[in-house]
Parts: sequence; structure tokens; C-alpha cells
Amino acid sequence: RKELVRRGAGSRNLVLARFVSGKYNEAGKLLALGLLQSFWNADVEDFFRLQINNDSADVRRLVVEALGMYAKPKDPRVEKVIVKALGDANPGVRRAAALTLGRLGSTDAPGLLVKGWQKENARDPFLRDAYIRGLERLGKPGIDALLALAASSDKGLSQSVDAFVTLRSREGAAAVPQLLANPQASPAQREALVASYNNYQFEPPISLDPLASYLALHPDESPGVVGAAVEVFAASPTGLDSPKASQIVLGLLSRPDADVRMAAIRAVEAARLNAAAPKLLELLADASHSAAERAVLIKALRVLNEKRAVKPIQAILASNDPVSLRLEALRTLAALDIAAARAAAEKLLGQPEAALVSEAVVLLGATKNGAKLLADKYIAKSLPRELFPQVIAALQLHPGDAAIAKLQAEVLKGGLLLSLQPGQVDKIRGLVQTKGNAQRGKELYLNTKLIACATCHRMEGVGGSTGPDLSRVWDTQTVEKLLEAIIDPSKEIKEGYQAYRIATLDGQVLVGLKVSESPKEVVLRDANGRDVRIIKEDIETMAPSKLSLMPDNVVSQLSYDQFIDLLAFLKSRGEQESLRGQVVAFSVANGFTADMKMARPEQPKTGSKWDVLYADPSGSVDLKPAFPSGTPSGVYLRTYVHSAKGQTVTGAIQAEGAVRVWVNDQAVFDGGKSPSASFSAPLKPGWNAVLMKVTNMGKSQRFGLRFKGTELRTAETPDR
Repeated sequence: RKELVRRGAGSRNLVLARFVSGKYNEAGKLLALGLLQSFWNADVEDFFRLQINNDSADVRRLVVEALGMYAKPKDPRVEKVIVKALGDANPGVRRAAALTLGRLGSTDAPGLLVKGWQKENARDPFLRDAYIRGLERLGKPGIDALLALAASSDKGLSQSVDAFVTLRSREGAAAVPQLLANPQASPAQREALVASYNNYQFEPPISLDPLASYLALHPDESPGVVGAAVEVFAASPTGLDSPKASQIVLGLLSRPDADVRMAAIRAVEAARLNAAAPKLLELLADASHSAAERAVLIKALRVLNEKRAVKPIQAILASNDPVSLRLEALRTLAALDIAAARAAAEKLLGQPEAALVSEAVVLLGATKNGAKLLADKYIAKSLPRELFPQVIAALQLHPGDAAIAKLQAEVLKGGLLLSLQPGQVDKIRGLVQTKGNAQRGKELYLNTKLIACATCHRMEGVGGSTGPDLSRVWDTQTVEKLLEAIIDPSKEIKEGYQAYRIATLDGQVLVGLKVSESPKEVVLRDANGRDVRIIKEDIETMAPSKLSLMPDNVVSQLSYDQFIDLLAFLKSRGEQESLRGQVVAFSVANGFTADMKMARPEQPKTGSKWDVLYADPSGSVDLKPAFPSGTPSGVYLRTYVHSAKGQTVTGAIQAEGAVRVWVNDQAVFDGGKSPSASFSAPLKPGWNAVLMKVTNMGKSQRFGLRFKGTELRTAETPDR
């Protein structure tokens, strides 16, 4: 072939003659067609058009592709050939024809492609995609054909929306508002159309003003559509730079729907929209809003560095508000007024709430004086033993200080001592195999009050992400390597988990994974999984740390038998895989009757709050705090499950009362009073909302939920 091309156009007639005379086998025909494209002229084009009747599907496909590349647009003779190819028995030929018709175009091309796509709509997805790409290549005429289809019938509207959410062209983006305005479009269809704005990645970016104008004309648009729009604004590099878009988001902060407000608050945070600060402060002052919403407000005010939030945040810290809200308040106070935060943290050390005490320890440990205070209190047994990892981590932040080194040695006294000597390793390996209890080890692993394994590491979708994912660690790590990682975590730091050490001008030392760095700030993710923002002008030094985020001797507070059980779990495939799809956190709202006959979920009463409950190591939550009295009543639980793809999953329920379950607003289970049951539910790609109503039947209640599927993870809120 190369030699014939080198010889020039004279080779063309030779190849044509041999092809027509049948002297080429199948492979030879394909090579000849490639060669002839190098010498394209009217004779070659005529020859190619005739080959649409060739017996070989591969020949017909290559002919159509070549005509698409070399034929002149809107040639009626070529169009006739391509139209014939649209009806070819071979799907590969039809796909090539749809794409070619989109390249060449003609007066009839939009209608032909729409009809072809409708015909193929329930068949080969690759073939359906070719028709959409063909319409997209036609530009505005192709998009207009889809709009006409949407106006023709409800079925046509559904088909048009299905096509639009896959488009990637500027012409497609420009037409989205017109389809949104179709009065027959359902809220779900409008939500999908709005979300599709994220598909249009161009430089310069497309304007989102048309979307903002649509929302301005439809102030009562459904929460799902509004939420999708806010996510689009937040994700766009220029989304809230537009005055129209920023005004829309500011207006949404006053909407009565809490989910809409929370989406707007997150957009304000993502875009650093300082103009929203007064409204955020107003919302924070309204105690009728849920703890979840006020926590999102506090975080946004932290990101905006809004100093006016200090006093209301101090008031929340001193209140009896839910622990989750006060945790967010302490973190924000530390960002806005570190001196006030340290004073508040010292007071919190005497609180009964373990999560608040743990957060106070982390905050105080960032300074030498704070670390010394913590060590003194731990040695004096004024701090619970469960805080050993945090106290050790605080002391390790300040190497080179003789007084701190002495305190650290004192703190370590009496703890579990482990060795990597060969004889000790062999002994431990044997005990893991003969005496280790993997089920008890799982309970230890999940007990974040005792050890921080699940706080930092994700395993089978459960846990944090500060440390490496431990899924399949039963297969990838030997007992020796597990011991080494626990006893001396800094010996080998996995790529991507290099910590950074920042010293600030006011004497703080902060260590964590560097999540991001901009000209204005650095964001570190600490060992507890929280993101800490440090303004660059406050940084004295920043450098990679030689130490792992995981403290040395992190298991020192365990007994020897407990440690053996923990290792047994880390080597147990069955116990680890039992974590898959386990729901570990729920938002809970109470104040409902025990009636379970409703077709749709009830709306929380005005002033109702969604609080957060966490599952214990058994995988269930104690709902006793959610039921205000022993009389029969109901509560709603909400969680989210993320699926990497569309799939049908199985949900396994552990309950003591009646249960109803909705997934993405569709009822999937009405379970009566069985203590354990299962149901099937379809999941879409991405986050799926799961809502449950549970009754106590006049008794205490526990509840657990686990999903079985592929590539699943769960969270109390979908942004985690």
C-alpha cells in the first residue's frame, strides 16, 4: 500500500480494476479502500457509492465513513447512499451512516436522524448515541429537530429530554431554556435538563445567565430543579460571577424549603460570595432552623472569614444545641478567633460529650502550651483513656521540646508495648490464626471512641478518607506488614498521603494532607478528616512532614487480646466484606404519629429539626433519644447511598417496629413488624436519597440498614 501511494495517482486505476475484477480477498478489499482514499476524485467517489451494495458489512461501513470525510456536503447522490445505509442490516454500517449524515448535512438530514433515533431508541446504546452525535453535528438544525420532537407529544418530549441530557455543543446549551419552558416537562425532566449544564465544558465557559433568567421567571420552581441549578452555578468557573446568578442564589436563601436554602448556602461557600454574609448571619440567628442547616451556615461563614459570626457562634457553643452543631461552631470559632476558641476548648474538656472533648483536644494540641496542658490532664486522669491517640498526636506535633518529650514518655507508660522482632512477630501471627476473634476485632475497628481506624481509613465504603483505603487489606498485607504499619507508621508512607506541617505566626502547629493551595490560603485535612483553612499571610513555615498522620503507638490503649482480635479482623475477608453498603449515619426527625398508612412521606412540622445519629459497631442506631416518650409514635430517618452506576440493589433492614422505605421518592418497602427484612430498590448513578419511617410501638427501638450492590458508599449528607 505504501509503495502504491509513493508511485502516485497512476496506481488508482490499477487498484480500481483489480477490485472490480474480484482479485482482492476480504482483507485486500479493506486495504484497497484505504489506498483509494489517498487518491480521491470523482471516479473514486462514484466507485465508493456503488460499493454500498457490497456483500461485506466492513466494506459498506468503510465506504460510508469515507464518503463522510471526502464527499461534498449536501450532495444529493451521496445523501441517497447514506439514507440507504441508515436501513442497513448491520448496526456498524447504520452507526457510520448516522455520523456521516451529521457531517454532510442536507435539508432532510434532521428529520431522517430523528426518525432513525426513535427507531433505535430501545436497542443498541452505541447506535443510539451515533444518531444523537449526528444531530449534534448538524448544529442548530439538528437541535431544532429535537425541540420539534419535544413539542409533538409527551413521548416525543421524553425522547427529546433523553437526547438533550447527553449533548455537548453550544447549540445544545443555548436550547436548554426553551425545553425547560415546555409546560409538559415534569419536575424530574427539568431537573435532569438543568443538571446537564455541567456537560457543556468550553473555553470560554458558556453563560449561565439564561438559566438564571429561567429561575427568575419561575420563582415557584420545584426544590429538585432549584437544587440542581444551584449545583450548576457552584460548579461553574464563572457561575456566581454573573450578577444574575448571584442574585438568584441570594434570593434562594429566603426560600421556605430547607433543602433549597442549604443548596444555596453551599453554593455561597463554594463561590466565596461575601455579599451573602448578612443573610447567613440572619439565618443563623433563627433557632427554628434545623441543626443540619445551621451547621452548613456556620461552615459557610467560616469559609467567608466572617468575623461578625464570632458572638453568635460563642452563644451556640454555650448552648444545649446538638453536639454536631457545636462541633462545627468550635471549628469555625478557631478559624475566626483562635484565642476565643482556645478559651472555649479548655472549658469543653470537662464536658460529657466525647466528640466535643475530642475536638477541643485537637484544637488545644496545636500549641506547645496546649499540648502540655493535655498531657498533664491525661496523666492526672482528668481526660478519658479513649483520648490517648489524640493526646499522643498533639505531643508529636512539637518535637525537640524536652518538657514535651518527658510528658510523652509519661503518657506512654502502662500502655500496650509491641515489638517487630522476628520472635514476637511469629508469636503474634500464630495467635491471630488460633485465638483471634475477627468479629470482636470488627467492633474494635469501628469503635472510633477507642481507636481511630475508621475515622481515618475507608474500608468497603465505610470510614474516612484521610488515610489509605484498607479495602482488601486481608489480601494485600501480611501480618508482618500490618504490624509495621501500626507500630511504625512513618516508616513507609503511601504515595498521595504525604502530610504537610504548617507553623503559624501565632504559635499553632497544624499537620495534615494538603487538599488545596491558592494564592490566598492552604487547606489541610487533619487526622480527624476535617478540612482546616489557613490564610497564607498567617503562615510562618510550611514544609512536607517526615511523619505519618497516624500517631505512633496508636493501639497502646488496647489490651493484648484486643490487639490480636483487631489483627484477626484485618486478615478476615468475610468480616471486612460484611461492611459493604452499611449505613453508619442517619439524619432523624421526630414528632410524628405511629400511623403507617400514608402513601407519601409526611412533611416535618414547622420548627422540626433533623439531628444526626451514628451507628454503633453492630451497625445499628439507638432511636431511644428520637422518641420523646414511651407512647407509640414515629420518626423519619434519612440517609444517602452513592452508586457508581445505575443498578438494582438489596436493602437489609434490622428493626424492632414497623418500617416504610422510600428511595428517590419511590416507595420500595412496607415492612410490618418483622425484626429483619429485605427489599429491592433501583439506584441511579450518583447520590440516591433514602427516607424511612419507623415506629416504636411504645417500646425502645434500634434500627440498622445495609445495602448490597457493587461500588456503593453511604453518607448522612450527599456531599461527604
